[in-house]
Parts: sequence; structure tokens; C-alpha cells
Amino acid sequence: MSFQDKRVLITGATSDIGAHVVSRLADAGARIVMLGRSQRKLEQIGASVATCRHRPACVTVDLLSSEGIETAVRGILEDLKGIDIFLHLAGVWHDGTARYQGPEYWQTPLDRTQEVLQVGLLAPMAICRHVIPSMVAQKSGKILCMSCGFAGSHEAQGWVHYYTANLSIRWFVNGLAAELRPFQVQAN
Repeated sequence: MSFQDKRVLITGATSDIGAHVVSRLADAGARIVMLGRSQRKLEQIGASVATCRHRPACVTVDLLSSEGIETAVRGILEDLKGIDIFLHLAGVWHDGTARYQGPEYWQTPLDRTQEVLQVGLLAPMAICRHVIPSMVAQKSGKILCMSCGFAGSHEAQGWVHYYTANLSIRWFVNGLAAELRPFQVQAN
């Protein structure tokens, strides 16, 4: 697939993996829009690929905010007249001071569980609701959601919430792939 002038929306662009993906897609000529919480980090990533044909656009949004997601994605769709590729690379498994692994699930604060599920599962589901109509209309598009690989449920100990978000996004994408196949839109 050629990425020349493809309109790409990326969450998690400020992570190491995300920054690498942005760099590779920018080198390939993609028109990238990065979503993230930190405008400073987004601008740093954008500046690192400033010599490419299209400098990535930076849109600050907190994936914990459904309203923020809707406003941001609607604005992006208006500006770009659609999206060709949606890459969900964002996930939460730590904060600034600690990994979200450790206590048993019943000892894990509910707000931590909600944060992990919102960013890892509900945010990409919300974004898909907004970008899919343009993909269906153009009869092409790609949705890719990254999840952590687990060898089995024994690895869930200490972070059942993260395990659940990652397995759930896989099943969401599988169902979405079946639903979108007649429209030539792929989900992986």
C-alpha cells in the first residue's frame, strides 16, 4: 500500500512506538494527524519529521473525554474531508510515578480501571464511530488497533483491567472487520 497523501489519524503518537510510526509514515508521504494529551510532546514529534512533505498536525485531546474526542475528530474530518487510516496505538498501563500492575483487581482503584478501559477500548471505539462513515463512503480504509500480547490469563495477575482492555480491543476489531468487509474497509 502506498502512503503517499493518505490521511492518517494516530493516537499514542508520543510513545516510542508511536513516534517511530509517525516518522515512517511521514517519510512515506502520509498526511498525519496526531492525537495526544501533551501539545509539547506532539510538537516535538512533529518537529522531528519537519523535513517531510507533510508536517504532522497536532491535536491536543484527552482520550478520557468522550466530548473531547468527538470535537477533535469532527474537526479533523472537516479539515481533511475524511480519513484513510486510523491507527490506535494509545494505551495506559502506568502514570508518571507507577506502573498499573501490582494490587489484585479488587484492590485496584476503580478510577484506574476506568482510565485503562477508556483509553485502551472505549476511545478507539468512539473514534471509529466517527471515521468509519467516510471510509464506507469512499469504499476504502484501514483501522489498526495495537494491543499487548498475553501468553494467557496467568499473565493477567496484577493488571486484570489492562488484560481486559487488550483482549476486548482484539474482539472489537474482529467484529468490526466482519461488519466492514462488504465496504472494502479493513480492521486489524
